[in-house]
Amino acid sequence: MASISNKKKLGFLTRLLDNTTAEERYRIALEQIILAEKLGYDNAWIAQHHFDRDEGGLPSPFVFLAAAGQATQNITLGTAVITLSFENPLRVIEDATVLNLMHNQRLELGLGSGATDATFAGFGLHAENRRDIFTEHFTRFQEILDNKQQLYPVPDKLSQKTWLATFSTQGAALAGAAGYGLMLSRTQPRVKGSEQSLTEMQHRIIDHYLAALPVGAEPRIMVSRTVLVVDENSEGQQWLNDFIRQFEQKYADPASQNYYALNEFTTLKDAYYGTPEQVKVLLAEDSVLERATHIAFQSHTIEPDYKVSNRSLELLMQHVVKDLGWKG
Repeated sequence: MASISNKKKLGFLTRLLDNTTAEERYRIALEQIILAEKLGYDNAWIAQHHFDRDEGGLPSPFVFLAAAGQATQNITLGTAVITLSFENPLRVIEDATVLNLMHNQRLELGLGSGATDATFAGFGLHAENRRDIFTEHFTRFQEILDNKQQLYPVPDKLSQKTWLATFSTQGAALAGAAGYGLMLSRTQPRVKGSEQSLTEMQHRIIDHYLAALPVGAEPRIMVSRTVLVVDENSEGQQWLNDFIRQFEQKYADPASQNYYALNEFTTLKDAYYGTPEQVKVLLAEDSVLERATHIAFQSHTIEPDYKVSNRSLELLMQHVVKDLGWKG
């Protein structure tokens, strides 16, 4: 089994969910990417969502990342993820290739299948066919890359920069067999009565990914975690304390929640928050992170003001990751 270095590529992920206009969301996200580069982060990841402002704020990641590339020099720009079920695989490859050429091969192309039933309906598709739709598009994506010389410009090395997001061992094996990177979420869907922890579920997924990797292929494992770090005795800590109190009141009896509320509860229970010392302990206990090559921090679904989120990025880099040995 391939070994994983303790040094990590560190990044942040945003779903552009700030409680403001679309224009302001884009401005905030762009400034966060600029800040992350100044702080020494390796990667900036953005999510794609359609129709619902409460799910996410960006339907067109390549357009946004083109602007981000103009405003930065070194930070890698990643999609986490492009929902391939709604895209023409050829156009995804062409857009990714052009963006790579314009910005010194800085794109990391994360793909996924997931979306809400309403999103499928919005595209005139039936959600019950989601697996077949994704399989068809993913197969076509691979076929195009296998015959990349017929394209102009040629998508050189794009397969080494492609990732697949999944919640399942089957998806992990698919990513591994293709030689792509594996993307793991900040949480895992649970069903009532399940006793499995986030780390237990994700270790199994990683095992299947590594087992399916071609001989000699380097593993790429990106793990996202909801993390919010605040200064002790600060306004940020007061805001966080209020958030935790409201969260505990809302979910006083998790067993009484419906499926969607249960998964919201689980997502927030999987989050790490507190002062630098508190968060350092929580991250050190997460054994999945030991196997990651890339770690992406996000403040959603805690949903703080962007200034609190920006301060968290600073505290993580200045007081947490070096002590954990993730960064030189």
